[in-house]
Amino acid sequence: MKHLRILATAGVLACAPLAAHADTLTSTMLVSATVPTACTSFSATPLNFGSIGSSYNYATATISVTCSSGAGYTIGLDSGVHPGMGGGANLLGAGPTGQLLSYNLFQDSAHSQPWGNGSGNGSVASGSGSGISQILTVYGLTNGYQAPPNSYSDTVTATLTF
Repeated sequence: MKHLRILATAGVLACAPLAAHADTLTSTMLVSATVPTACTSFSATPLNFGSIGSSYNYATATISVTCSSGAGYTIGLDSGVHPGMGGGANLLGAGPTGQLLSYNLFQDSAHSQPWGNGSGNGSVASGSGSGISQILTVYGLTNGYQAPPNSYSDTVTATLTF
């Protein structure tokens, strides 16, 4: 009997499935992406003082900027084609006489923050992109009584730095 029991146990072991033995190795993989700081749109509307009188005259224009979310930017305005004294600007009169009409551009409606390019004619405006268009208002101020009747114009360059 003793002999049979050993054979029976050996038979059971022979029929049992063998446990599979597998080795494993692991590795890591770096996953990355870069979203560059970008500004994709930049434009300005005209600033038109219209028909000015003998007192202070006000006008506004807008600057539209679209930058990626979180992208810092600055916007500077130069003194125009006809820079004036003290960092202001001048509108050049039409015709051969070259008459000038002084004006200034500001970042605020109180006309207390001159808007310039940061080099003596006022400070730049700064902001942070949101991924959608942001509108900034340019506030213009001129004193009409200082110039004779004429049509006046100037060209100001707006510079976006990001």
